[in-house]
Amino acid sequence: MGRSAQHSPEWRATNRRKCRSLANTAVFPREPLARMRESRGDVMSVTADESQLVLLAGDQVAPLLEPDAVLDAVRRSFELHSAREGRVFPLVREKLHTGGIFGIKSGDVPKADLLGFKAAGFWPANRELGKEPHQATIVLFDPHTGRPLCIIDGNAITTLRTGAAGAIGLTLLARPESRSICIFGTGTQGRIQLRLALREMPGLDTIHYLTADGRPDAAFEAAFEDFAPAHSNQAAKAVGSSDIIITATPGSGPLFPPEAVRPGTHINAVGADTQGKRELPDGLLRRVRLFADDCEQSAAVGEGQWDTGCRATEIGDLLTGKMPFTRDAADITVFDMTGLALQDLTVAEMLWRQARSRAQERACHGAGNAGETGNDDRPFVQCAERHIRRRRPWRRRFARCLRRHVARGRGRCGSFRRNPEDRPSCSHRTKCSCSRSPGYRHRRRGCRKTGTIGRDRTVSMSKPARRHQGGPGGWPKPIDQ
Repeated sequence: MGRSAQHSPEWRATNRRKCRSLANTAVFPREPLARMRESRGDVMSVTADESQLVLLAGDQVAPLLEPDAVLDAVRRSFELHSAREGRVFPLVREKLHTGGIFGIKSGDVPKADLLGFKAAGFWPANRELGKEPHQATIVLFDPHTGRPLCIIDGNAITTLRTGAAGAIGLTLLARPESRSICIFGTGTQGRIQLRLALREMPGLDTIHYLTADGRPDAAFEAAFEDFAPAHSNQAAKAVGSSDIIITATPGSGPLFPPEAVRPGTHINAVGADTQGKRELPDGLLRRVRLFADDCEQSAAVGEGQWDTGCRATEIGDLLTGKMPFTRDAADITVFDMTGLALQDLTVAEMLWRQARSRAQERACHGAGNAGETGNDDRPFVQCAERHIRRRRPWRRRFARCLRRHVARGRGRCGSFRRNPEDRPSCSHRTKCSCSRSPGYRHRRRGCRKTGTIGRDRTVSMSKPARRHQGGPGGWPKPIDQ
């Protein structure tokens, strides 16, 4: 068959059908393609199309979470709540017959078109199975249509946003000259609270910690070995010698006597978030200045439920300046952290935008034409056609090229050139400034229009080499042809 017959419309149409079938089934099925993309660790369930539902699994969420960005998002949630620009819907928090606790926190920010909820809970039996007892899932919706926009594994978000809220409370309420800290609980939340406390309060140099079973936690000590944490079995002594106290336990009862707290101490109370839970002793709230993320939640499910006569101030009012705050040296301050739905929504929105931005970048690099996402059949079909047209063992080479481009995150196969050993190989084209057409790229040898020299060969080529490359005069065709 001559070259003219190979390039006839009938020949191209016939082989296009064959190649499309091959790309879908014979050489490289679609499911293995998806698994290869997922194995790269990218957020491959995200597309640049806004109409697509974004799914972020647990191992995909953690790389997107940056402490500074989460701190800004949580701070924004407090400010929105203080200005009443963000609404918090009634809290759902119920005990289950399995011994777990299930709850839903929801809300919206009308001006930002932000709507969603977090379904979360605590399953203590998961520890025996080697799993995380706290489980959470966050869903964002389009407030205009009700269509879900994003579903995110909320475990990492809950952990870090709660730690960020505690860090904000420390910077606003604790004495800047604080040197020692006492923490109850060495689990996931206790560690993130302590890590961010050390980050935001650089003067801290002494750590006391207490565990539920009264035994030292070697893993906890190894995580903070630079500060040499000291284990203690005497809660009153550890509390009395500390400037900052963090309680991050399941909230099964008071952790220390009220008289152990000395003047000038600040307390972050994290564990009480359900009716019946508590960590602080009776009578302490009447001696302190109480702050909360939400006053109604604090009185319903937080530490405020144990002393209804104690009045709280919302932490967002301090950030917005609605409530001036001056701390006296002898003041005892308590930040009751029950968790706001707005905290989860602002952090989830940040991750959703980051994921879509990365998907758009990937679509830009993986598709030659505007509007392509790099996941259709055209790149694979064109790749196979090139191999067939050049009379190569195209089945084997097509599969190899396809694996290579999927692994690199690119949806289109480049042209074929001869390497220094005169063996055909696949290489991506490089961009040129001639802008011949949208998405136009040249091979490495250069561009005849602008006289650009390629990376590994000059513009001038031998006649056989030009004939091998194909196209008018040996120069490449635009990608969109």
